[in-house]
Amino acid sequence: AAHCASRQKKFWPFSEKLSEGGNIISLVQELSLDNDSFQECLNSEGFESLVQQSYYYANSLNLISTPWLYVNYQLIQNLDDFDLIKKAIEYELQKSS
Repeated sequence: AAHCASRQKKFWPFSEKLSEGGNIISLVQELSLDNDSFQECLNSEGFESLVQQSYYYANSLNLISTPWLYVNYQLIQNLDDFDLIKKAIEYELQKSS
């Protein structure tokens, strides 16, 4: 649904409100999205394919929730630990020097 909102330049407002527990139908109205275009996007085969591809790709990376962060193919699971993220980045920068 956020992909369809992005076609109307409303990806971030839609995503943020949806993650706060917003209802898709009410968000379409609240954000003044063109309902016909939004519904057409949701019902399109390309949209379903995109969602399936994203789902399978996330599964292949063992991602079971969001948000997530990779640093050079290393999954950082605890995003609340800034020091861990910083160390992972610094380690990768040292390897590339």
